[in-house]
Amino acid sequence: MATEWTLPGMGDSFKSGTVANVLVSVGDAIEEGQDILELEVDKGVLPVPATASGVVQEIHVKNGDKLEVGAKIFTVEAGGASQPAATPQAAASQAASSAAPAAASNGSAAADGASS
Repeated sequence: MATEWTLPGMGDSFKSGTVANVLVSVGDAIEEGQDILELEVDKGVLPVPATASGVVQEIHVKNGDKLEVGAKIFTVEAGGASQPAATPQAAASQAASSAAPAAASNGSAAADGASS
């Protein structure tokens, strides 16, 4: 089930801030406690941790946005973080296997062109 996440209050003196950096992308599996964005406030830049685990479905903020506590920041599919995430090795392997047929067909086309 998708849940709307809002900017949590992080102390009495913190009421608003500016998004300095969004640290996740749509489709990312996130774990509770993982930093999901950085917020610039009067006293510096604060990391904002995830309040639960899940998979990011939509991002409602961008760098430079001014936010107040309670502002909608993400839509997250709850519990999705327990699904295995693609590893960089698996992604590289998949990319290499899909590139190999293209390279082979380009090579044969070049060979055909050279013999004509």
